Amino acid sequence: MYPAYRRVRKQIGAVERWFSQRKYTLSGVPYCINVELTNRCNLSCSYCPQPELVSSGQLKATDMDFELFQLLVNQVEDLQRGTRALDLASFTPVGLGEPLMYGELANALDT
Repeated sequence: MYPAYRRVRKQIGAVERWFSQRKYTLSGVPYCINVELTNRCNLSCSYCPQPELVSSGQLKATDMDFELFQLLVNQVEDLQRGTRALDLASFTPVGLGEPLMYGELANALDT
């Protein structure tokens, strides 16, 4: 496993422990939502852990189910209507994969 990946996982663990010690409630609509549509990628960037995670079997290269994506979009719309919030600043396809490899990308952009 890449040393940088281990450091990031350690930092994420520290943040998760910090948040788990506090009680938070959602008081509005998220300003930004990041969605991993796929974790498949056609590149092998030297700084990215995705290829090693897939080849070692720690990560299965898959796409998000389109019905799940639609459910997420509908829930965000319901939250916005319920709170009279402004539109999201961003709804970004990010993650370990290349969003352009998502088989339902055209439909997702129309949703």
